Amino acid sequence: MFGEYVCVWCFTVSVCGEGVLAEVGSYKMDGLNGAASDAEELVTITSPCVSICFLDENDICQGCYRSAQEITDWSVFSNQEKKVVMDSVKKRHRKMNKHLLL
Repeated sequence: MFGEYVCVWCFTVSVCGEGVLAEVGSYKMDGLNGAASDAEELVTITSPCVSICFLDENDICQGCYRSAQEITDWSVFSNQEKKVVMDSVKKRHRKMNKHLLL
């Protein structure tokens, strides 16, 4: 991996089990101390795109679990809006993959 990473759901450096990471600029990770308020300002949430782009009948991508509109608007979303999308992605992933026991 290049750079330092932090979980976008719990804003901790350690693995929280969610598996989605966002790159942190040049800020020292040990300065975060797991505090969400500090981390939210420093974290740029990267796109969850995995280059498997296929929209289902509900316009949900089967690769990243974002809606077509969320994909279109991603580049103009604030971090707070991206976090809302990532929460939706997490829920969709679990709903669509119940057979995986997530």
